[in-house]
Amino acid sequence: MKKQKKNRIVFIVFGFSKKNLRSQPWFSVNELLKQFVSNYDVNLITESDDIYSNKYKIIKLKKLFNFFSPTIDLMEKIDELKPIKIFIIIGSHELLLFTRFNKFRNLNFIIGNNRFKLKELVRLNFKDLFTEIKLLKIPFFSSLLPGFLIKLGFSQIKNSKIIYLSKEAQKRYRNIGLLKGKVFITKKKIFSKKDKIFNSKNKKIILTYFGPPLNLRGIDLVINTFNFLSKRKNNIFLNLFIRNNNEIYLKNKMLDLIQLINNSKFKDKINLDTKYYLHKTLQKKIKQSSIIILPFKITISDTPLVIFDAIKTKVPLFTLDTPGVTEYVKKTNSFICKDQKDLFYKISKFVGIN
Repeated sequence: MKKQKKNRIVFIVFGFSKKNLRSQPWFSVNELLKQFVSNYDVNLITESDDIYSNKYKIIKLKKLFNFFSPTIDLMEKIDELKPIKIFIIIGSHELLLFTRFNKFRNLNFIIGNNRFKLKELVRLNFKDLFTEIKLLKIPFFSSLLPGFLIKLGFSQIKNSKIIYLSKEAQKRYRNIGLLKGKVFITKKKIFSKKDKIFNSKNKKIILTYFGPPLNLRGIDLVINTFNFLSKRKNNIFLNLFIRNNNEIYLKNKMLDLIQLINNSKFKDKINLDTKYYLHKTLQKKIKQSSIIILPFKITISDTPLVIFDAIKTKVPLFTLDTPGVTEYVKKTNSFICKDQKDLFYKISKFVGIN
């Protein structure tokens, strides 16, 4: 029987390079594309030399966009492929550069960032803001842009649609007048919430954090939680699987993390692991945990995929109530906390500390 030819779609991804290829936005893109391959002929057009996949086709161009327009190479490639749909992954501020996109047909924007509210920003102290501003400056700029400008930019792009990566992002952009669009829902399985599992007073309780050593991700809250619990229970241990890919700002944050560890009275019970592990190996290590703590103070890209990685392990997960996170963990083996105090309280109760 002759195999039916699949319809072709194109994803355009720009702004990635060696130094940030492993960052969250790329993992979001990769996860998204893989979910289309069973039904479509998927083609990714990018300007990065580093991207590789055996799940879909990758086309590498030297440059995708000039400031106000697509490059000739990009337009020629689109004409050659003749896709039925084009998806472009953007931050909302890029809608202001609407002339970049006017030449495309059947265009779908995937908006990968949220608009922060003031109550979310106040979770960050001055030191967080100062030391991690490199990551925050574009999301801050997007959030501070007047909504009518984003709406105006989008209105100049004919016959385009929007896809959001969370319901919360959809709600916030609807409030400034953008289309309702659709919400991308991951196909990763969601597991039921577990009850309290620590009945033995002597059972070793392992807390785990994985990701970069950033206060935006709540690494300081993880250390504080460990110290708080350790004062009340002597069988608490902490595993830190830290991503450290030699970027300058991560080097500085590693020094801060090491200082936090050295200042802990219980540092002998902290395991700091900065090795690079393949995904399956990291999953096996995380599954040995009693609890995973991923207290995002704020999210740089919309929905962090590490949340799904944590859920997949079936290990109870504790997070802060954060846009792009909360809606995905409500019905899982997860616990949503309002702030640091609530994080302390819920984990204490879970491990049997009154």
